[in-house]
Amino acid sequence: MPMKKKAQTLSYVHDPLDRLVISQREDAGITQMFYCRDRVSTEHRDNVRLQVFEFEEAIVSYQVLQNGTPHTLLIAGDENRSTLNILNNNQRHAVAYTPYGYHLQEADTPQLLGFNGERFDPFTGYYLLGNGYRAFNPVLMRFNSPDSWSPFGKGGINAYAYCEGDPVNRVDPTGHGFWGRLFRALLRRQRPSRTGAATSASASTQNLISPSRSPSVSSSSSVSSTASLSSSSKPRGWMTAPENLEKIEIVTQVQATERFGREVRLNHGIWTPIPPPRLHRPLPMSENRRLWAFTTTPPAVPPRPASTLNAIRTLT
Repeated sequence: MPMKKKAQTLSYVHDPLDRLVISQREDAGITQMFYCRDRVSTEHRDNVRLQVFEFEEAIVSYQVLQNGTPHTLLIAGDENRSTLNILNNNQRHAVAYTPYGYHLQEADTPQLLGFNGERFDPFTGYYLLGNGYRAFNPVLMRFNSPDSWSPFGKGGINAYAYCEGDPVNRVDPTGHGFWGRLFRALLRRQRPSRTGAATSASASTQNLISPSRSPSVSSSSSVSSTASLSSSSKPRGWMTAPENLEKIEIVTQVQATERFGREVRLNHGIWTPIPPPRLHRPLPMSENRRLWAFTTTPPAVPPRPASTLNAIRTLT
């Protein structure tokens, strides 16, 4: 007679920012997660501490501290932050994924981040996207719970689908709808690096402008211009040509006004031209119809009262 597996209970704790910070299984210890910005940077599990080191958007290495003994794992990945190779004490461990991110977890090689740079839950095998918002099952190729933005929002009609069935060209880091690869590449270009280094600027640009937090350059002349801009208290931003991600230029509000030929303002992080003022507020449709009927239809002639008709007959 086959033996039934004992059911296990996992407990999850979220912080006030709705991020997963503690996970616990009945027969295991507590796992704690710590974040840097919106990504997991450190994980504590029993007597093991695993810390992630990144350069710009790339995952570079893990530092593992086990029983007071530190050692480093070098990471090689692709442009989507998926871990492909782990170098541990001169031993290389290759990691392969299915299109939806399923892979085999090796017990002797700690791995915190997996498919698309998302945290891999070793207890369930799920990816808890959105820092614990929804569990994505790479085996079933779908989410375990519906999207709160479905069906009328950005979540799409299918509340359980991952990237609308296209995990190769799309990513879903939040669990609330997918991002295209091109949009993620553009976001990666605009995100400031933690070391203060970034790409060079170009003069020929067009109309997509977004604010910059720490603009960075490669040439000495650009460094001086960047320093003068950073010392100013005026708002500044990026101006990017969408068809060429290499063309990036730091612009101020005055420069953006000159490019557009009119006054500009920051609207959700994007420089947008201020439209000219309207002479009057547009009338509603019902009011337009009433005015049209008043100006085109002649007024009706009121009938004469009976007393007036009798007076006219008497005089004649």
